[in-house]
Amino acid sequence: NSYYTDLANYFKWRFAFFVFFLLGCGHSQPYVIILKKVRSEKVKEFKQLGAYGLVIINNKILLIRKNGGPYNNKLDLPGGTIEFGEKPEEALKRELKEEVGVKTTKYELFDADSVFFEWLYEKENILLKVHHLGIFYKIYDYEGNIEENIKIDNINNDSKGAKFYDIKDLKKDNLSEIAILELTKLGYSINK
Repeated sequence: NSYYTDLANYFKWRFAFFVFFLLGCGHSQPYVIILKKVRSEKVKEFKQLGAYGLVIINNKILLIRKNGGPYNNKLDLPGGTIEFGEKPEEALKRELKEEVGVKTTKYELFDADSVFFEWLYEKENILLKVHHLGIFYKIYDYEGNIEENIKIDNINNDSKGAKFYDIKDLKKDNLSEIAILELTKLGYSINK
C-alpha cells in the first residue's frame, strides 16, 4: 500500500496528464494535453527594494532593456537594488552609471511605492510571489552619453542598454510593472 501511495504522490506533484477526445466537436483525432504542475511547496516570496530614475525629455522616457529576472527582455526604469549600507541616492547614482553609462548630477525624490505580481521562474519551476518596492527619483540632469548597448558582466548583469522611447508608443506588455506604475502616476496612459 505504501508503494502505491508514494507512486501516486510522485505523479501528483510532477505532472498531470489529461486526454481529451474531441470526437463530439468535429475532431476525429484524440488530443493529449500535458500540463506541468508547479509544486505548491515551491511557491516562494521574492522581495526587491531598489532606487530608480525617471528621465523624461519631450514626452520620451529613458528605459533599459532588462537581462534576466521577472522583467527579462522588458523595458524597465534604470536603477536597481539598494545594497547593504547604501543610501537610496547612492544606489541611484551607481545603478545609472552601471546600466546607462551616465553620471547623475541633478535629481529629486518623486515617489515611493510597490507592485505585487506572480512570476514563474522557469529554470527551477518555482512560482515566485514578487513584491517589488521602489524609491523613484526625477532626474533633471546627467553627464555622459547614454549607452544603447552595454556589456553584461559581473558589475552590470541587468541592463542590455538604454535609450529614450516615445511614451505614446509604449505598450503595457513590453514594460515592467514599476514602469507602468510610475508612468501612470506621472499622468501618462499606456496602451494595452
